[in-house]
Amino acid sequence: MARMSPTLLLLLAAAAPQAAPELRDIRQLSSGGTHAEAYWGPDGKRIVLMGERPGDPADQIYELEVASGALTRVSTGKGKAT
Repeated sequence: MARMSPTLLLLLAAAAPQAAPELRDIRQLSSGGTHAEAYWGPDGKRIVLMGERPGDPADQIYELEVASGALTRVSTGKGKAT
């Protein structure tokens, strides 16, 4: 069995009343690397998260655009960002 890398999951409420509210619409937003805590941006369209991607020396800060899945590093890439 292939080992799966940690992923960041987003829980979205949907209109399905029979499902538990927190489990109605689960989507995988990222893959590869490791990801830790994440916070919604004020516009509700982006998530800021801490993670380590291939080539990073340590944890860095990334911004994930939810609609497109575009992941952009916003920290310097030098040292460890927490």
